[in-house]
Amino acid sequence: DVSAYDAIAIEGYTYVETTGDLLQMDRINGNKVIDVWYVAGGEEIIPDEETPTGDAPIEEDPVAVIPEPEVPLGNVPQTGDRNMPIGWLMVALVSAGGLAVLAATDRRRKEEEEV
Repeated sequence: DVSAYDAIAIEGYTYVETTGDLLQMDRINGNKVIDVWYVAGGEEIIPDEETPTGDAPIEEDPVAVIPEPEVPLGNVPQTGDRNMPIGWLMVALVSAGGLAVLAATDRRRKEEEEV
């Protein structure tokens, strides 16, 4: 029974409420959590207001629309997207040239081995 420790007087604090598991029970079958809430000093306790339920009020005026600023396009650098096929063509040519050199050196090596 821990009810003797509920809402004890603490100098400089005001008791608010106790929440959590039961304060009194016949048998304890595990850990229990009990929160005892206080406020410091003589602060005023502000009660929680109920949350309104139901439909939100309909506003007469719609929310103001803020126009997007114009973006200056004078100094925008080119991204190179238009030159993309030329770049791929250059890569293909370099690769083909490399394969041709490898084939020629392989053929030359085989000819030298036969001699």
